[in-house]
Amino acid sequence: MVEIPQSVAAKFGRGSGTVSTYLETLINDHARQGWEFLRMDSFTIIENAGCGCLGLLFMLLQMPTAREFQIHVVTFRYGNPAPTVQVAESPT
Repeated sequence: MVEIPQSVAAKFGRGSGTVSTYLETLINDHARQGWEFLRMDSFTIIENAGCGCLGLLFMLLQMPTAREFQIHVVTFRYGNPAPTVQVAESPT
């Protein structure tokens, strides 16, 4: 898996072709090295402010103690799938 940098992911929907050009380059670079593109995924990450002074301060100020953000990854696999083994039929 290759994580898409946040600076690129933040531009989804902005400009013309920024993300598509980045993804095309990423996929082509990996293809030249023998990697095959499989899929893209997004994950939601929740990061807590933690306990201790910072968490207590956020609670006292009634500020959110957690933040949510998206991680986007591109998944590749190396090379061609293993060849299938064919079993010869016995003569009848």
